Amino acid sequence: MWCKRFTISALLMLGIGVLTIQAQNSLFVKEKNGTQTNTTLNEIRKLSFHSGNLVVTKTNSTTQSIPLSGVRILSFKNYSTNISSEFSKENTILSLYPNPSSDILTISLGEVDLTGSQVEILNIRGQLVQNTILQNNNGKIDISGLITGMYVLRIKSINKFSTIKFIKN
Repeated sequence: MWCKRFTISALLMLGIGVLTIQAQNSLFVKEKNGTQTNTTLNEIRKLSFHSGNLVVTKTNSTTQSIPLSGVRILSFKNYSTNISSEFSKENTILSLYPNPSSDILTISLGEVDLTGSQVEILNIRGQLVQNTILQNNNGKIDISGLITGMYVLRIKSINKFSTIKFIKN
């Protein structure tokens, strides 16, 4: 019974992750023993759940089978850093506050100058609902026109990007 509940939960998490797949670029599997597997979405041909296993079939025809009983987290987000691997290489921290917010969000990425960076806000369906260019490093973004709900904020700067979730109340 536990395995069946876990399978249903994993399928729901995978479905929710697919909704925000535009903002993510990798599948992360963290096992109970602490090992974490990262597979870019471009490498994945097929994901399936077969005989109590998560089966990842890659584009190079190799397969990886992970027992569902050993999976702690299955996600399209890296829980070890909580930010994109591109910015984490520079040891920067994406800040978005206040979260939740009703009108103005302030965004900062530590020492990285974000002036001229593109900020996109996606709804839970992955649809672009707002697009802004930051005017300074601690940019303020007006979200008063958004309806109440959860959103994904994506920052693009030259060839780097980062995403973070926020709530509009």
